[in-house]
Amino acid sequence: MPDPSSSGDIAPATIQPAEVAPDTGSPADIAPEAAVPAASVSHAAPPAERMPGLAAAAEAAERALLTPRVRGDRAELELLLDENFREIGQSGRLFTRNQIVAALLADAGASDAAPHTPPPELSEVVATPLAENVVLLTYVLRFEGRWSRRASVWRATGEGGRPVALVFHQGTTIAPG
Repeated sequence: MPDPSSSGDIAPATIQPAEVAPDTGSPADIAPEAAVPAASVSHAAPPAERMPGLAAAAEAAERALLTPRVRGDRAELELLLDENFREIGQSGRLFTRNQIVAALLADAGASDAAPHTPPPELSEVVATPLAENVVLLTYVLRFEGRWSRRASVWRATGEGGRPVALVFHQGTTIAPG
């Protein structure tokens, strides 16, 4: 996700290990059955092995958000970003869903004129259950010579066309390697 300021928070085209998956990156590619239905909130997070569908759906959606096609499509961005989405950019600034959608759309237009850049690379991808229908996805992102550690909180929606929604995202610049 990009920070609309010029402070270097423009996130590379977030989410999803290795390189962006060869699929279309569309939210429609995320199987509705992969989502974990919303359930009553428990005080202890369930073990990761009980939430493989939610973890897989969150990672697929994160990878989709890194693709130029999704980053340039308002409808798909609004489908993936929760109505109450917030992001803390690499500058430390807090952004709303509307600000991030506008910044991604503007960035997508600018990148259309730029020469081809290699796809983002993800590593160290870990899904940690926070609650019955919520997962924290962390990973390292390498893009255009920049490295950052990323954290995203995804929730299961129980909706067929939108199995997961991104509630929160933060990126922190790290040293290469």
